[in-house]
Amino acid sequence: MFVCAFKVFWESHQRCKAHFVSLQRWWDYGKVQIRQLCQEYTHGVTRDRARLVKELETTVVELQRLAISTGERGCLQSLKAQKSALASLLGTAAQHLFFSLEVKNGQKRIIQSLRSDSGRLITDSA
Repeated sequence: MFVCAFKVFWESHQRCKAHFVSLQRWWDYGKVQIRQLCQEYTHGVTRDRARLVKELETTVVELQRLAISTGERGCLQSLKAQKSALASLLGTAAQHLFFSLEVKNGQKRIIQSLRSDSGRLITDSA
């Protein structure tokens, strides 16, 4: 879904180069649009995940009540499957959170510059 949306944007953006006074302005505008597209996509995915978690939690609670009151075997199997789906979804969300935190920590550890023996600031990565 994201790939398709990005592809449509990019093809359209490439066609409108002539409408900008410079290639730099065209690129800057494109970067802003890409950032907005990414933010909207992320917001939508987050909203959908939260909705799905809430639905699964509600289903699990209802199946637990039904399983307790009836003891029906099919209900217990369904409950187990729904609990597994919920655990998987929550596990995926936790992995993304920890991955994001690790990326931030890694960025903090990058050396941006060094000072030579003569006191000159060196920023060249080589």
